[in-house]
Amino acid sequence: MVARLVGAALRHRAAVFLLAAGLLMAGFYAARTAPLDVFPEFAPPIVEVQVEAPGLAPEDVEALVTRPLERALAGAPGVATLRSSSIAGLSVVTAVYRYGTDPYRARQVVIERLALAAEQLPPGTRPAVSPLSAALSTILAIGLRAGPSVSPLELRDLAEWTIRPRLLAVPGVANVVIYGGGIRQVQLTTTPERLWAAGVTLDDLAAAAGAADAAAGSGFFDRGGQRLPTWLDARLRSPADLARAPLPGRDSVPVPLAAVADVGEGPAVPVGEATVNGEPGVVLLVTKQPALNVLEVTAEVEKALGALVRALPAGVRVDQSMFRQASFVTHALGNLRRALLAGVVLVLVVLVLFTGSKRAAFVSVVAIPLSLLAAVTVLRAAGATLNVMVLGGLAIAVGEVVDDAIIDVENAWRRLRAAPASARADDVVLAASVEVRSAVVYATVMVALVFLPVFLLGGLEGALFRPLATAYVLATLASLVVALTVTPALAAVLLPGAVARRTAPPWLLSALRARYERALGAALARPAPVIAGSVAALAAALALTPLLRLEFLPEFHETNFVMHMTGAPGVGLDESARVGAATARTLLAVPGVRSVAQVIGRSTLSEDTFGPERSEMMVQLEPGVNAAAVSAELRARTAEVTGFAFDLKQFLNERIEELLGGVGAALVVRLRGSDLPSLEQAAATVSERLAAIPGVADLHAPGALAASGIRVKPRRADLLGQQVSAAAVERALRAALGGLPVGRIVEGERQAEVVLRVAADGVLDPERLARLPIAGGHGRVLPLGAVADVEGASLRTAITHEDGVRTVLVRLDARGRSLEAVALDVARAVAAAPLPAGVYAEVGGEYAAAAAARARLVGLGALALLGIFVLLVVDFGSTRLATLTMVNVPLAFVGGLAAVLLGAGGRLSLGAIVGFVTVFGITIRNGIVLVAHFLHVEEARGGPLDRGAVVAAATDRLAPILMTALTTGIALVPLLLLGGRAGGEIEQPMALVIVGGLVSSTWLNLFVVPVWYARRGARRR
Repeated sequence: MVARLVGAALRHRAAVFLLAAGLLMAGFYAARTAPLDVFPEFAPPIVEVQVEAPGLAPEDVEALVTRPLERALAGAPGVATLRSSSIAGLSVVTAVYRYGTDPYRARQVVIERLALAAEQLPPGTRPAVSPLSAALSTILAIGLRAGPSVSPLELRDLAEWTIRPRLLAVPGVANVVIYGGGIRQVQLTTTPERLWAAGVTLDDLAAAAGAADAAAGSGFFDRGGQRLPTWLDARLRSPADLARAPLPGRDSVPVPLAAVADVGEGPAVPVGEATVNGEPGVVLLVTKQPALNVLEVTAEVEKALGALVRALPAGVRVDQSMFRQASFVTHALGNLRRALLAGVVLVLVVLVLFTGSKRAAFVSVVAIPLSLLAAVTVLRAAGATLNVMVLGGLAIAVGEVVDDAIIDVENAWRRLRAAPASARADDVVLAASVEVRSAVVYATVMVALVFLPVFLLGGLEGALFRPLATAYVLATLASLVVALTVTPALAAVLLPGAVARRTAPPWLLSALRARYERALGAALARPAPVIAGSVAALAAALALTPLLRLEFLPEFHETNFVMHMTGAPGVGLDESARVGAATARTLLAVPGVRSVAQVIGRSTLSEDTFGPERSEMMVQLEPGVNAAAVSAELRARTAEVTGFAFDLKQFLNERIEELLGGVGAALVVRLRGSDLPSLEQAAATVSERLAAIPGVADLHAPGALAASGIRVKPRRADLLGQQVSAAAVERALRAALGGLPVGRIVEGERQAEVVLRVAADGVLDPERLARLPIAGGHGRVLPLGAVADVEGASLRTAITHEDGVRTVLVRLDARGRSLEAVALDVARAVAAAPLPAGVYAEVGGEYAAAAAARARLVGLGALALLGIFVLLVVDFGSTRLATLTMVNVPLAFVGGLAAVLLGAGGRLSLGAIVGFVTVFGITIRNGIVLVAHFLHVEEARGGPLDRGAVVAAATDRLAPILMTALTTGIALVPLLLLGGRAGGEIEQPMALVIVGGLVSSTWLNLFVVPVWYARRGARRR
């Protein structure tokens, strides 16, 4: 079949060239129109449900909202993990689905189950499903600051009603989350004293405010053949309308609401806040939808924002890119593109040096654009984005895709030089191609097979590395097709004339052949040192393996950092904003820091639902600065801040760690149980032990899950005696603490909620809160203290669940020691910690994911190597020859391990492990080429090879083996030089391992395989 395909390509060269040109054009079009992103979509489908439950404490939110939602979603098809958080007034339930689940189907299932659970929720609560967004959803952070002429209310209105709707209209934008400013409300503000003086209760004010707004009296009537519409224009238009609403007094004399309450506009009780470069402001976080071009979406958002900025009022300052993901994408993809092009140029230089002919080099190098663009075309047709991993796979494949063509061209060149003048070029090229095709086809299939473990990886690591493996394997398979069709056709056209002009081999190749013949002859004469040296090198490599330090992914070289700032439970928004603003000003004084945006607490349908004690600071550095030095200085500056804990991470690492462990930390200890005090005790015990471990950094444990507060406990007997309902107490407290919604005023496109509230100074302490008037039986007005105990107490601020079980997370990072060493010490410390009855611990996070991925890769890799061995036995018909070919695997391991120890300091990331998988396939391929040629020469001679014949046969294969190894290695040199630059974080460790493995396996292969083959021939003779 191979001979027929090559023959058809030679007979129909014009058609082959036209198809190749069409493929090039299609590939260029696919590359230009492909969506660009940082990474492939590596997160599983995640559906987040948020339920606002105003007035409910965390324990009540857990019991009345979170538990029913968890019961409804538990057991939903495809759900892998169910997480929840219950805080004051809010329940957040997150359903994490298994990889491969259709995200739209997942959302549909959640929405259907929420509809069934809605009747079990408290009145007035309604579940809301967060918008569908990408794993790295935040693409832009925009800061707004105002001068003295613009109030926080006006600044928030601009963000809410002018900027947000315009940005949401940009194609690809999933959501725009707003922090800071003041949410405008129309407020009826009173005090207990004014209520007592008027003899009214909060219920009276709420009823009067609700009755003041009427809009449902419109209709029509028929008269004289006409239908006349009517309009009851009784909607509230302004706070003044509300102030004149009648409030019936106790002596039946109506009085306006303004007599007992101040009516005016004011900010809602905030649940979140923001600072912009150390000043109060508003921060907008723009998120994008999955699988879209981050550069295009960002450009469209910036274009829309630029048009809006010109129309904003004077005094409003806009920081348009306090965080910009597209900057990293541009730098990373640009660096990889340059590395890919540089690799192509280096490959071309190597080919010219070894062949001595520009025509021969051209015939070989044509395989690179054809193979790479064919892979891009297939990936684009499958809906893939062009991201760092895909480009990395193509960059690594640059030297590999030319190997098939090199073997073809070298063999055709050699045969054309030796062919008689009467021989037809087509026949010579066909015979040369068919001679090497069997071995090369098997070798290419095995290169693809060796990547099977990467395709079978699960979880986040599989989602990250599968696109890289797909791009690499597609390019390699495409190169095989090119070598069977385009390469023979070009060789038949271009090589005969080049051979006629240059009959002697290039001087470089002649010199290498002469030296190799002498060295191999000496090795065959004294094989013991060669074998002993190889075994010793392998033993040394195995002995040095414990020096490797496992890590999941390296640090990314980006300018966007995330700093978490965490205070003790009970810290208010004002204190977090004050300390955050001062910290931001301190950070801005560090050379290299461009901007600092702080978001505190939470916002509606935001990713983070923190309490007021937690905030996130987005620190953007200047391009080109030493990120390691600047981050060290940032940590030093924040270490001086008292009362708050800080941890600093690069944005991409933080998001990946958050996906792995549920929080942005490298290591996570999960404490599970049903009793909250026991969980708190366990968190304190574990934290104390972990703090003593060398290398532990940024340790944070919400051990004190309770904060000082005020507890109101109604006395049931007094409620009965005074004829007061618990609901009346609830309404009074909601008005006193956060505001009781009683209506809404609409002005054009803007809306403002009408709330009834008690002035803050009216409930500053338990004593004043106890004097809050409530309605009793027979029209009496009673103080709250008459029916309830009002006292200071320690109250919980948050309750978290995982899979329905109460969970406390202790998070930490490693600094100064390897993550693996710290993780092992942490596991031992947690196992030895005495935990209360009913509490158990699990250690997870980045290290656990890396260890699981390593074990899976090693296990699947062993199966893949076994499959390759079986194919070799089928191809060679000999177990010994198959074993001899597999000798290349340990030889490649030696060089790869040395490269990791010397070039990466022993850090073994997942990228390096995938590099080992890659180099194993490449070296097996080289072994197949050499052993297959030995068999071909044996068949031609009609018997076993003697020492001289082995030397001659090995020397014949020296050129293709060196060229394939050199082109593969030299193409990776630009990737090696990407260390410390954006785009090379994952690919550079891979390239390091591949180059190291190629160096050792190629030179050892050129001596070890011939030595063992000669011993086999001697035994047969």
